[in-house]
Amino acid sequence: MKYTMRASRSTLALLAVGLLGLSSCTDDTVGPGVGSGTEFEATIRGTKFSFDPNSSIDEPSYDASLNRADFSATIVGDTTRTLSIGFTHDIDNGSFPQTLTDADVSIVYQEKVNGVSTVYNCAIGSSACRITLNATDKQIVDGTFSATLSTMDTPVKTVSITQGTFSVKFSR
Repeated sequence: MKYTMRASRSTLALLAVGLLGLSSCTDDTVGPGVGSGTEFEATIRGTKFSFDPNSSIDEPSYDASLNRADFSATIVGDTTRTLSIGFTHDIDNGSFPQTLTDADVSIVYQEKVNGVSTVYNCAIGSSACRITLNATDKQIVDGTFSATLSTMDTPVKTVSITQGTFSVKFSR
């Protein structure tokens, strides 16, 4: 017994339109485990702040020749707060998760109240500043951070930053 399969022209036309529709869809996701590229939060002195990593004059940047990433953001208000983070790690070929400390990390926090600025930095040679890079798609990097920062003033002032998270999209 011989079976033949026939499809009507309308069925074939519907199938062709469906396949064209599927092939024209684009995948806008950034990959599993990588966030939106627009998140930057930290708890400073017990208060949680949400910074916008795209609010800075200098956009987040990554220099592949130096394996150096830098980003910062400012919240303007009665107290103006600027948080800047830098790290050295090969986001194109490095392994993840990766925890960075010491010379591989730069965290600077600045507060400006009534025109008076106070700048807090990671102490040189200290492991009190820590960044963990969790995932990347080679453009967006997700991570966490914490720091105990101090001023160069006498007497020394300190500030604690905890529960820091970021998902930042870097320009190259």
